[in-house]
Amino acid sequence: YLSHFPPVETFLGRGALLTGESSPSYLPYPKVPHLIHERMRVNDSNNIVSLNNFPAIIALVRDPISRAKSSFEYNYAQPALEWLVNRTARIESLHPMLKRIPYGKSESYYRENHLFSFDEFVRAELDVLRDCLKPGGLAELKSREKYGPPDGMFADVFALRDTMKEDASFPLINADEFCYGERINSTIPLAQWEDIVQQYPDKII
Repeated sequence: YLSHFPPVETFLGRGALLTGESSPSYLPYPKVPHLIHERMRVNDSNNIVSLNNFPAIIALVRDPISRAKSSFEYNYAQPALEWLVNRTARIESLHPMLKRIPYGKSESYYRENHLFSFDEFVRAELDVLRDCLKPGGLAELKSREKYGPPDGMFADVFALRDTMKEDASFPLINADEFCYGERINSTIPLAQWEDIVQQYPDKII
């Protein structure tokens, strides 16, 4: 991990002591901040570890709605429009439902009739998340099972919270891992989109 960053000598030569990453998509996974925290610590001359020896991890994030809309356009709408406007026999072989969609239409026509809207995606995900994230729901149970007592990476944190009966903080959960599940089939990438794919068979996902 450290090999991806400039050495200390480079920092000192430039008069800078900060480094960072752009869009580290792995950061939401529970193990990652923990491992970075552990592996980047520096022991003092007596090989004693204190809180001052650990790195501070600071995440700068965008407005979540703006970020979600940007991801919708970049990762879904624009690639889908590219398939529809410039489709080839190979693309149609990978996505047979494209054969049902007319050629030669405008991007606005395809967007209106054959692409899911941002709102449709949001509603589909919220339906899944409401059930998964409810108190005692799948995300809480699976997160405790994997990361909690007796041998999980965050067993001590779970145990501490269990003793704090009046604690009002949210439970420790990993929604990405346990709410969305695995790919269902070639036309339904993840569980949260199963209903809308069946409801709108002529839309691309």
